[in-house]
This record gives sequence, structure tokens and C-alpha cells, in this order.
Amino acid sequence: MKFRSVLFLFSLAIIFFFGSCRTEKLYEGKDAKVNFSSDTVFFDTVFTTIGSSTRRLMIRNPYDQTLEVERVWIAGGSNSVFRMNVDGNATKDASNISIAPKDSAFVFVEVTIDPSNANLPFVINDSIYISVNGNLQKVNLVAWGQNAYYYRPTQSISGLPSFSYLSEYGLNSNTVTWKNDKPHVIYGYLMVDSLLTLKVEEGVQIHLHKGSGMWVYRGGNIEAEGTTDNPIIFQGDRLENYWEDNPGQWDRIWINGSDKDQTFNHVIFKNGFVGIQYEPFPFAEFPDRPTGKLVLKNTILQNFVGVGVLARNTAMKFENTVISNCGTNNLALLGGGDYEFIHCTFANYWTNGTRKDPLLVMTNYYEDLFGNEVYNKMDKAYFGNSIIYGTQDEEINFDFDEATGYDYLFDHCILRTETVFDESFVNNISQPEPFLIVDGVTQNSLFKEPSEFNFDIPEYSLAKDIGSSVIASSLLQDIRENDRNDGTPDIGAYEFKPE
Repeated sequence: MKFRSVLFLFSLAIIFFFGSCRTEKLYEGKDAKVNFSSDTVFFDTVFTTIGSSTRRLMIRNPYDQTLEVERVWIAGGSNSVFRMNVDGNATKDASNISIAPKDSAFVFVEVTIDPSNANLPFVINDSIYISVNGNLQKVNLVAWGQNAYYYRPTQSISGLPSFSYLSEYGLNSNTVTWKNDKPHVIYGYLMVDSLLTLKVEEGVQIHLHKGSGMWVYRGGNIEAEGTTDNPIIFQGDRLENYWEDNPGQWDRIWINGSDKDQTFNHVIFKNGFVGIQYEPFPFAEFPDRPTGKLVLKNTILQNFVGVGVLARNTAMKFENTVISNCGTNNLALLGGGDYEFIHCTFANYWTNGTRKDPLLVMTNYYEDLFGNEVYNKMDKAYFGNSIIYGTQDEEINFDFDEATGYDYLFDHCILRTETVFDESFVNNISQPEPFLIVDGVTQNSLFKEPSEFNFDIPEYSLAKDIGSSVIASSLLQDIRENDRNDGTPDIGAYEFKPE
């Protein structure tokens, strides 16, 4: 009996021994990919001191066989502010991680940030890369770098960019006021809800991450009231010198309109893709034109890859506004509307690539999201004491359907165009050459330094003293609050003032 017991135990040991040495079957498909608990790891703590925060990421094996992950690493390497722990091992670069069938590997990611470091961008990005059977996948790492108010997406709807609602951020009334005690940083899109009004105080700095924007939903409103000395600024979230004049850093301000005016006074928009897109709510067939106007006063839009202001069948009034240096159009008025521009400067000296489109385009039709051709009369497009000038011989393009109807007037304006106008559409226009000789030196005939976004006019500018005093009587100060009440106003947003 003892012999039989020993033999049984010996046999059992052999079975366990060979069983443990059996090669574990791996999934070796060329299509091998893992699943993640999230495609982006956010560190959304607003740091008030040197901050450290940890988040968990799960790497899931979706197969019925063991998966060998060849490598997991942080793209920024040793210079990254992010660190990770992969299945208990602290590292920035791990190899040969086995994940059992339908099981997960745990990655704990940590970041440490000094929010007083003014050289940090507002949003710090890195990535974790994962290699499986030669296939490369990525998880984004996002952390806030400085003290600010942060807004990040919480909603995802097919066909729309990810967004959050303004009402999610401590709403106590139908009016939300942004103060200038800290910057406001937008990641994804921030929607101003219907029936809400966002008031932006003077001096507020609004930074938008790449691809981000603001969406003022139909029925919502924005009132941004800056001052000459303390303007409101919309710009990207990169603070390094390299990004100072780098276009395309954020997407756009998209406004669907309401029965109230959308107002911007002493505001600067720069370095995005589109500055402002103002149109009726586009997801309904044949939407009505908003009764409220887009009102820009003493405002600058500059350095946009696409369009400075894009309008579709809306109403707008601009005073002392400058739109400059855009990759396509400075101003696109599509599908009709009612527009008035007084003492504005529309100038295009784009240097970030080849520009083929004129800076001003006007039509009384457009194609909507449903593929319908939408026709609306151009009730009015009035340009008074304004400049429309750039580097191309033709900076104006009209495409009007005669049956739908249109009306426009250039009144005491400087234009760069080869268009031959019917006299009913122009009154006292000038079409100067782009350069002139001053004291033996070739100078821009209108502006001080357009390549540096300086569209002030020098004493020799051909825009000086040729405006209409009647038009100027409704706007007796320029964009910097210099008087233009001498009876011979200058054309454009700037009145010459001796230095």
C-alpha cells in the first residue's frame, strides 16, 4: 500500500511538471489590438501648489488566448512630466507584458506639475504607446499646466466634436460671468446653452486647445466687453514664443444666433482656423435668419488659416473692426443677409502659404448640410469709410443669383479689385497702387507694417483724409479711441495720429 501511494504521488508530480512546462498558446494574429478603458487619460485637477495626481488605465486583452504586449512606453521619455507603473513596475518603458485571455494589465499614470512655472503651456500633452504583434496604438495623456479655469468635454454625439455645456460649471442663474482673475482654458468645444448668456469681463484671457472652440447654441448669447487698455483675447493655449503668430492653433467661435445681439467690444481673436462662424442653426431644413445681429466694435481678428468671419444668411454690424491675414477669406458673406461695416479694415498679407481666394466673397445662396441649395436675398451689404485691400489683384468676388436679388454699396472705400462696378453699387471709391515712393524708399501705400499685423496708417497713407465726414459722424473715435472729428476722417479703423 505504501508503494502504491508513493507511485501515485510520483505520477501526479510528473503530470504537474509536464503540465507546467507546456507552451502557453499565444494570439499571434497580425490584426492584434488591445482595448483601453479610455483613449485619453485626463488630469483635470486645478493645481494650487506643486501638484501630483494619479490615474488608472486598463489595457484589455479581448482574445481567448494570451496576448504578448511587446512594449509600453511614454512617448516623451525621460523628459516627460508623466510617469507610469505597469503591473507593479515603475518605468517609462516596459517590455514583454503577458495578458491572460479576457484579462487586463493595469497601468497607473502619475504626473507632477509646478503650476507657478509660467513657461509651461496651459495644457500639457504626451502619449502612451503600445506595440502588439507589430501594431502600434496610442493613449493620450492630458494634464493642466497652470492655474486656470478649465473646461473639458463631457458629451459625445456622432457627427459633432466632443463638447461640454457651460451650464455644467456651477450655474446659478441664466447669466454666467467670466472674470479675469485667472485664464479660461477650453479643451474640446464649450457650448453656451440655449437661453444662457455668457458675459466676459474686460481683460479675460481665453485659451483654446488645438481643435477646440466655443459653440453659442441657438437661443444662447455672448457679451464680451473689453476696453482699449484691457482687451479680451481669444487665442491658443501654447505660450512659447514660437506659437505667438502661429495660425491654426484652435478651431472657431460658432454662433447660431438668438433674438438678442451677440456683442464683442475691444476683443482680439488670433491664430485659429476660423475666427467667428455666424449662421442659423444648421441642423434644421431652411432655418430662419436670427433676429439678433453679430456686433463687433473695436475688434481685431488676425492670422486664421481659413476665414476670419464666415456668415450665412445673418445680420451683422461691424464698427472699427480689423480682419487681417487669413489663408482664404477675411470675410465670407454667403446666402444673403443684412450687413453693415463702418470704418473697418479688411487687409490680407498672408505669408503662411499660398493664398488663391479673394479676401471678400459675397453670395445670395449656399448649400446646407442636407445638400439643398438655399437662396436668400442679400438685403444689404454696406461698406462705409472702409478698406478692402491685399496682395492679390482681385480681392473681391461676387456670385449672385439674379432672381433672388442682392444689394450692396461701397461708400467712400479703398478697394483692390479689377471689377467694373455699376454706378449704383459704388460711391467715391479709390483703387490705389499697392506701393508708393516716400523719400526715395518704397513703402506700402496704406499701412505701416502689414506683415507684423500693424494696420495703422502712416502720415503718407493714401487712406488719410479721404473719408466721408457724414459716415464718420456716427463713429467719432477710432479703434484706439483717437478722435476722428476733424471733418476729414481717414478711411479704415485707424485714424492717423502723429507720434
